[in-house]
Amino acid sequence: MKTSMRVLPMVLLTGALCFAQDRVVSRTSIRQHPHYARYVLPALERIVAQSGIKRRNHFYACKVEAFGNGYDHAWVYWKENRAIVLWEPLRGHNARGDADQTYDLVHSRRYLRQDKDVVPTLNDVGGSSFLVTRQWWRETVQDCVQNGDRFVIDKRVRNRRRAQSNKALQLTAR
Repeated sequence: MKTSMRVLPMVLLTGALCFAQDRVVSRTSIRQHPHYARYVLPALERIVAQSGIKRRNHFYACKVEAFGNGYDHAWVYWKENRAIVLWEPLRGHNARGDADQTYDLVHSRRYLRQDKDVVPTLNDVGGSSFLVTRQWWRETVQDCVQNGDRFVIDKRVRNRRRAQSNKALQLTAR
């Protein structure tokens, strides 16, 4: 009995500490964060180059949330692709397999599309880790737009000569 009385407070304290580690302890602008600020523009340019569907792309990066366990992340709303992307540092790698933080968004574990990954209620989410509720979507987009940082990224033409020659062909074909 005495042993269980000593163990119970330890279990309760450990549980409380574990719970506290999952709580957000700070929120920082992505432009001012020591890791993200350096990579934000290259990472956004990289994801536009790979997955962009429009020439001009608007991103709204929510504040970076730091948790008690040292983990941090930011949600990034991509207006034109109707997507919310989870940005976790040190996730990306280049074609050679080397760590490259400019690929963090491209290799995100969570690329949520409004037309495919959003459901009306929590019951519709069920046990899925790939679905979110409409309410969560609305609140996250609102947080990113109202409290986050806005970025506008133009999709670059990969081969300018090819683009110019295609334009010349279009002009001569008229």
